Amino acid sequence: MEMMARFILNTFFGSLVAFYMTLFFLLLFRPLIKKARYLYLLFLLPFFKITWDLFFSSHAHWVFTNGKEVLNQAPNTRILSAFIGHNGYPVTIKFYLLDGYVFSLGDICAEMMGKDLTVSIGLTLLFLTFLSFLRFGYRLRKGIKWKNSLFSESTFYENYGKIPVFSTARKLSSPLLIGVWKPAIICPNHLLKVLSRKELKAIVSHEKGHLEWQDNLMNGVMEGISALFWFIPLKKRALKKAYFYREHACDLKGSPLHIASALKKTYSINFPIGCIAFSSSVNRVKWTLEKKAPGKFIATISLFVFLGGALFIFCSHFLPF
Repeated sequence: MEMMARFILNTFFGSLVAFYMTLFFLLLFRPLIKKARYLYLLFLLPFFKITWDLFFSSHAHWVFTNGKEVLNQAPNTRILSAFIGHNGYPVTIKFYLLDGYVFSLGDICAEMMGKDLTVSIGLTLLFLTFLSFLRFGYRLRKGIKWKNSLFSESTFYENYGKIPVFSTARKLSSPLLIGVWKPAIICPNHLLKVLSRKELKAIVSHEKGHLEWQDNLMNGVMEGISALFWFIPLKKRALKKAYFYREHACDLKGSPLHIASALKKTYSINFPIGCIAFSSSVNRVKWTLEKKAPGKFIATISLFVFLGGALFIFCSHFLPF
């Protein structure tokens, strides 16, 4: 039980460090990337990094898995190091002992608190994680029921390419893209009356961008990761920033003028998991009208910078992983 509690504490502290270190480095790459879709993926890197570290990094050298303690070591044998370009790793930050075993703040806290308190805190964190997943499952189930009921009350309006558009009498404030395998656009009746033909086509072009990248599916994945790492502050702000760039990338698929005019006729809404709302915001309308899609050369540079940044971050080691 103590072993599991120590693992949970190390995961807790290590995930916090890895998340914010990744956030720090991605902000260094941010000015060099001009393509909105790559900016979206860039701001998702902290979530992928901590998940990768948790499930795929080696824990064999953690001190507590080898029966060692940290606080009873001889003076000057506990070391905090930060290496750049060490042993092929871009950045390595770790606490370690002279014999090579690594430790984290979780190990120090566990030894200071003692076995009973460590187990209690570890089990509490595990229980809260379980509750977070229960909440995620509840929201997912509720979202599926809501989408099914919405779809059953909607009527077919028109096909735009391969995307069916349905109308609904429900008082939604924005069109919605629902579904992953059989996607459809649900648009409230009152909006269909005020949207022009060109604006509706612009909305469909926008939603095609979401379909190309399976953004609805990615929404569910990110909600699941957020449920696992519920304890990380500011993660919602990072996701909000990522989603802003994602929406801008999809806006560039349609006519900027018609996208902007359609946005002004909609309002921001909260949507369940598996739905993406075409909703308005002041910044988004401004970006749609002012920001143009980068040329092929700039887009290529953005791609290489993003891939290089992602490789740099994933190959770096932030304590205790």
